[in-house]
Amino acid sequence: MELTHFDIEAMSVKPYKLQLKHPFTNEPLDCFIDVISAKSAKFKRLMLESGKAVKDESDSEELEQKGATLLASLVVGWENIELNGKHLDYSEESAVEIMLNYSWIGDQILVAANDESFFFKDCQTS
Repeated sequence: MELTHFDIEAMSVKPYKLQLKHPFTNEPLDCFIDVISAKSAKFKRLMLESGKAVKDESDSEELEQKGATLLASLVVGWENIELNGKHLDYSEESAVEIMLNYSWIGDQILVAANDESFFFKDCQTS
């Protein structure tokens, strides 16, 4: 068995293009978010750091910020995202802002980031 066919780290950072769905109707929207896997080293490292920080008895606002930052770390780009009627360019700061203010987007990102079939579909079985 060739182990390089199962390079989970390499596959986990190859973005999946998530098409957002309307939060109430579940209809596809014309906006896309590039998501990496929750199995990526970047996400796992931030998760460990966040866990250590939580032990320091952070207040709820700090915890919310840490959670938004953690979710935003799964985002590496997007298309057709607007805020207040203006095109919103991707940046880590903008991603955190989106996570803080639009939980339905964060929910969809978290589901996608944990669906291994989106990232490891190219894994050979032999």
